[in-house]
Amino acid sequence: MRKNTPKPFPGYEKEYVEKAKELDVYYDGNFSTIKGHMNGKSPKEVVEYFKRIKKCTCGGDPTVRQWECMGDFGTIITCKSCGRRVEQTIYDRADCNDLTDAELALQKWNAGMTQAEIDRISEEKWEKKRLHEEDLHWKPLYPNNYIRNGQEGLYCMVFSKSENKIYCCKWTILFQMKEKEPLFETSEIEAYILFMKRYFDVKGPLKYPLPYSESFYGELFREQKKKTSRTLVASDVNDYGDFERAYKTLEEAKQGALHRCGCQGLNRETVIKKS
Repeated sequence: MRKNTPKPFPGYEKEYVEKAKELDVYYDGNFSTIKGHMNGKSPKEVVEYFKRIKKCTCGGDPTVRQWECMGDFGTIITCKSCGRRVEQTIYDRADCNDLTDAELALQKWNAGMTQAEIDRISEEKWEKKRLHEEDLHWKPLYPNNYIRNGQEGLYCMVFSKSENKIYCCKWTILFQMKEKEPLFETSEIEAYILFMKRYFDVKGPLKYPLPYSESFYGELFREQKKKTSRTLVASDVNDYGDFERAYKTLEEAKQGALHRCGCQGLNRETVIKKS
């Protein structure tokens, strides 16, 4: 008896698989390039997507290339004649009703836009909502949050909310003192070290307890006695997080934190509190 050949999944029929491979569509994965493939699309959907792409404003034919790198995705549409191109990544979807990078690239290509125009519009939008120096409120950092230990740097915390959870990004600038000889520090600062620590579900007050002048261990005892469930406890001020970069001046270190806020999705539209 002849065995029944299983039917392919809808959209993966042989005719669509072959048609997709004939198109100027390429997918650059982490280890290889696949012709006729796009992220999250069946061969039929790839064919239908390519049909929706108009010829270039110069009359040239388009080619599509998607890339993936460590979980990041992007779509590039390029004219084979004049070289006009548009590129959209997964980070460009925030203001576009969650359209995919492929759909955004398609819309802007068919509208005749160039990458220079896209970049200019994106820059104008970002300039309106990016954080500025006055949005980061720096506070003195004392070891163990104990004033008598002396100031060893600065810190600030920026908060945002997502899916009913409070997200916090803490920036710490640690003063590196110049050494007169090994293990003997002077009072001169030779470098400003920037660190970042992230909290993904902050409970309790959105700030550390105020610095205190009594014993550090006395404060810890009071925290334990209260059985506090707050995330930002006094002892956590000592946890700087991950090293980011060393700077020669304090101003450069503050600017480093400011620019990195954008990479963490922190801007004037998402921030709920600066502390």
